[in-house]
Amino acid sequence: MQNEKIKITSPVKSIFTYVNQAPVLTEDKYEIQGNLLVVDLANADLLASAGDSVLIENDMLEKKILVARTSSSEFSVIAGYCTHRNKALKYDPYQNNFCCSSLGNTRFDPEGNPSGFLTKKSVKSYDYEIANNSLIINLY
Repeated sequence: MQNEKIKITSPVKSIFTYVNQAPVLTEDKYEIQGNLLVVDLANADLLASAGDSVLIENDMLEKKILVARTSSSEFSVIAGYCTHRNKALKYDPYQNNFCCSSLGNTRFDPEGNPSGFLTKKSVKSYDYEIANNSLIINLY
């Protein structure tokens, strides 16, 4: 009895869970061409509607990239990590901003600028253009 492990469960644990994070865009929906990341919008169903967002993870990228479709013709493209605690970010389409997945208290506008008091450091944002039904992201 003395060496048994005890598993403790608590309903309070849910307070410390992360907010939902964006789904990961599979590699067949984009390609990296030098300093450009090209997302095929015709096949990227996860970005089909305003309010949709995806995370792009690839070993060739310096950081994970979060892409949010803020309207039918506009996107926001930022680094996928909060500058306060280095946790994943999630797009909130109802407030048109990004929130930290830690507890959701740190927020950033679509350009990556912080709001609130937890951090003063902006999240890196990326320039993009839309051409031939592709979202072309400049990685530098």
